[in-house]
Amino acid sequence: MKQISLTLVVVTLFAGITIVGCPPPEVKKESPTLTFDATSETSAAEALGGHVLSFTPTEDGGTFTIDQEVLSDTLGPLDMTTVEGVETLDVADGYDEFAFGGDETFTLYGEAYASVWVGGNGTLAFGEAAPAADATHEDTVGISALRAEIEGGVVTAAVDSGSFIVDWAGVTTVVPADDATKQDAGTSNVQVQGALDSNDAAGVIDIFYEVVDPSLETVTVGVSSGVAGNIVDATDETLSAETETEGETEGETEGATE
Repeated sequence: MKQISLTLVVVTLFAGITIVGCPPPEVKKESPTLTFDATSETSAAEALGGHVLSFTPTEDGGTFTIDQEVLSDTLGPLDMTTVEGVETLDVADGYDEFAFGGDETFTLYGEAYASVWVGGNGTLAFGEAAPAADATHEDTVGISALRAEIEGGVVTAAVDSGSFIVDWAGVTTVVPADDATKQDAGTSNVQVQGALDSNDAAGVIDIFYEVVDPSLETVTVGVSSGVAGNIVDATDETLSAETETEGETEGETEGATE
């Protein structure tokens, strides 16, 4: 007779009663990621500018589906000057922590967090401490809204209508002083809205790209579980460089270029 080996978990309670069962299956934590560099057919500015990317967690929380829509009069980032309780963050040295306040938490890959670390390089990280200066997207539990060589601008955060909001306004592309070809670098405006656990849409992440500087050459966008090897290429059939034109339905995009 063929032997079948099973791994069992035995939990001893009291009065000699035991519960025997198989351990729950481990959830694969995939990290959907979009990358733009010199080899990309479409630049970050073309694919992202004027769009919103929505990352919706799957039922098991192990990965996300991604949707893209064109920004419009009824779909866009919040005007931070109209939001109450806005905090201006100091990200000059890397990261600044923003606490959601009260009992509010945000769950990412099954872990609930009461605060987020906001980076001046267009990233968000979750955990007890800020990421190291050389941390990459792959080894950070967090969100890369526009992981790129950017600096300055005004970085603010707030909690509004059941979501935490982080806004990078007028962040400037870092230009090497000896690179005369990039002296006309522009700015980018990006905003992340993450639905808190008290929200009916808990866990959904919306990233609004009002403006993306065309001179940005290397950009990483996505959600990461912080586990090396779990990065999943999310560029295929995800992004469109199309913008809304006369006769199109609001939010409609055509084709996929990445």
